[in-house]
Formats: sequence, structure tokens, C-alpha cells
Amino acid sequence: MNILFYASPFFYQEDPCYLFPWVDGFYKNIISTLKKSYKSQDLKLCVSYNDSLDYCYNFQKNFGKNVLKKTFSWQEIKPPCGESTENILIKLYKEELSQEQEDFYINLIKQKFLDFIPDIIITYEPGNILKKAFPNALILNLEYGMFSRKPFPYAYKFDPYGVVGKHFLNAFAENLRNFEITQNQRKLINNLKEKIDNLINEKSPYKKVIERLEKRFDNLILLPLSVSNSYNFKGHVNYSDCVEFAVDVLDKTPKNIGVIVTTYPYGGFEFNDNTLDYLRRKYSNFIYDNNTNMYLSPSQYFLPHIDAVIVIDTSVGFQALLWDKKIISLGGGSCDFIADSKTLDNIESCIKSPKVNKDNILYWLLTRYTILNSYFENPDFLMSYLENSLNKFRKASINFDFFDPIDKDENIFNELEKSFDKNIPQIHPHHFANYYSKKIIKIIRALHNLLIRLQSTKTT
Repeated sequence: MNILFYASPFFYQEDPCYLFPWVDGFYKNIISTLKKSYKSQDLKLCVSYNDSLDYCYNFQKNFGKNVLKKTFSWQEIKPPCGESTENILIKLYKEELSQEQEDFYINLIKQKFLDFIPDIIITYEPGNILKKAFPNALILNLEYGMFSRKPFPYAYKFDPYGVVGKHFLNAFAENLRNFEITQNQRKLINNLKEKIDNLINEKSPYKKVIERLEKRFDNLILLPLSVSNSYNFKGHVNYSDCVEFAVDVLDKTPKNIGVIVTTYPYGGFEFNDNTLDYLRRKYSNFIYDNNTNMYLSPSQYFLPHIDAVIVIDTSVGFQALLWDKKIISLGGGSCDFIADSKTLDNIESCIKSPKVNKDNILYWLLTRYTILNSYFENPDFLMSYLENSLNKFRKASINFDFFDPIDKDENIFNELEKSFDKNIPQIHPHHFANYYSKKIIKIIRALHNLLIRLQSTKTT
């Protein structure tokens, strides 16, 4: 079995090494795991990326001699017709490349891999060009699953359909809505929800903030903002950036509904002081706590208390299922298949509408689509998973039965609960020094005041 690990040769987020974590993290870990399988001798492996990584990364040291390497230079992949890389990536995602552009990239990829024809391609990249270059290969889009932040364990997904809004879940949304579960399976879901709710509420750093907001507003909605200069965002909506997105939400939200805004903790969008001042002056229901960015994954602490979440592409939308919250999904994004509304024009009526039980979808996601890290790092499980996926693809292409249960229900839910990390909330590394310097200053002041009192006591 030939497996190609394909990291996009394009520059993302103005950073030629943006996909370094995929190569050194995801791909290296998968290859290390597969090499431990008893079937590893049947594997031929290749890793592909842009050559900028070679200037800061020793490939052979990290992957060994038996893994083939293919690199693309900027001169090779420079977009034809003078378009920017950002535009090319958006067109690639939306399948809107011109015939000239499409032919250019298909031929480039075919020529690069003349000596390695993959059976499976593992990638984080819109895969339509790869499908045309290798029509007989199964393309699995690797991303984090619905969990990846504490207290939840790391979890992953291999999607055979696409990325973001073009994934398997949106393609088979009707099947998912009609998926039936038993009373016992529903009980497992409810028990999990209760344990997560107790943990998050117990550890939340925003208890006092939430108490004030609940007294001030009739309802609360959550707006988690992420990156905007990528196809994840611009491939779905026409906003130029996250500020425009936030302003549109605020313009269309009644003033009796508070809008809690959070930002992405890992190199995503952050408000500057001028923007914050403008939004706070103009919108009385704009809520952004300056301490929000002090903690990693702040959104999950607000989820139990909000009435709806507005999303384009974020796992926060998936996690909203754990609290039965309304989901407003825009632009056909990643949460379209679980959306209660797909527009900003009816926010209040969406909040007041009857809830739709989605426990069947949550159960399916947890038992078939989401791969917990403990399974992901099991050599025989991972090898079997990839082999079975390839066999299903070759026999029947991709249909709703593509995903089998990961394990017995009890094992999955026990493993999930066992993996909860109670060491939360986590302070963001960028704010770590600032946070503790303030603590130290308070301690020094307290000691100073104590010393003054002791001295005054002696003199009297």
C-alpha cells in the first residue's frame, strides 16, 4: 500500500512554514505509528511539502531512510495568470480554477510523482486537483476532530469527501439526521453531556462575568472568530475580515441579546484597541472581555450559558451539540449539517424556536467519525482503518456506510471520559509572563505593606 502524505506546497497565512506542524506533527506521528504495525513491510511512504521546510528541518533524521521525500519550490508552484496564492487557494477550494490553471497543477503533480503512485493520499488541502491527478487514490483529509483542546483529549478525523464545508458530513446531512440510535446509546450521550457540563462549569474562569451578563441580557449568543485570510473563511462568506463579520452580526442582533465575541488562541485574529473602542461605543450588546485571550479555548466556557452560536468553520459549532445549543451556520460552512439557521436575518426567532434533538448525530460523530488519540496511536488499529477505508473506496466509492464504528460503544465512551484533563483553564503562553508578573507584583506589594505595619508596630 502506497501512502502519500501531502502538505500543500502553497504559502499559507503569509508563512512558508505554516504547515510545518502537519509535517513534523501529524505526518511524522502517523508514519511512526504505522511503522510499528505488523504489516509495516507492506507499506511504501512518501511525504511532500514546499522546500522552505528543508531550510529548518532535517527530514531524514525525523522520518528515516525508508520514507521518500518530494518537495515543491515556489518557482514551480507560482500561480499562472499572475493571481495571488490566496485567490488560487480559494478557487481551488471552490473548484473555480480556470482550465489553464487546473491543467497546470494537475500536470505539475503528475510529473512530481512519476515514481510514486499513491493508493491513499493523506492531506490537509482541498483535494479536487489531487483527485484528478490520481483518480484511483483514496484521499483522506486529516484534521483535528470535534475535540482538540483541554479538557477534551486530542481527536482526529479522516474525511474522504473534502475539507471545511465540502466534507462528508454536509454531503450526507440527510442520512445523519435520519440516523437512529437506541435508548441505551442515548443514555450514553446524556451521561457524557452531564459530566462535561459539570467539569466546564466547575472550572470556568468566567463565572462572575457570566452572572452579570445573564442579568443584563434576555439572551446570549456566542461569536467565535478565527482567521479570515484563508479559504476556510473567504471560501464561504464575502466579508473582507473578522471585523466586518462581527459588525454584520452586531447590526443584525437585537440589543436585548448579548453577543459574546471570542478570538482564536493560536495565531488567529485579535482586535486592536481602536476597533475595540469603536465596537464598545457603537454596540451596547458587544461583549469582549479583555481577559478572554488570557485563557486557551475560551469559547467552551461560555457554551453552557449561551442560547446560540454563530459559526463558519470552527469546532465550537460541533461542541455546541454537547449542550443542545442552537447553531447558526453561515455560507455553507463546516456546521451546515447541524444548523438550526443559515442566516443572520432571524437570530431572535431562531433562539425562540423549539429545539431539535441532535443526539443521534452527536452519537454518530463520536463513534464513527471522531478518532480519539489513543486509537490514533494504536499501530494495528490505524493500519486496519486505512486498509478498510481503501477497500470500501475501491468497492463502492464513497457512500454513507463508509464509516464503521471505531469500537464498542462502552469502550469509546469510557476512553473519552478517562481522557478528560481537569487541569483547566490553561493560561495562554503569550499571557503567561504577564499574568504571573502581576501576581508577583501583588505579592511584593502585600509583603511591603506587611513590613510597614510591622515597623510601625515596633515604633509604638
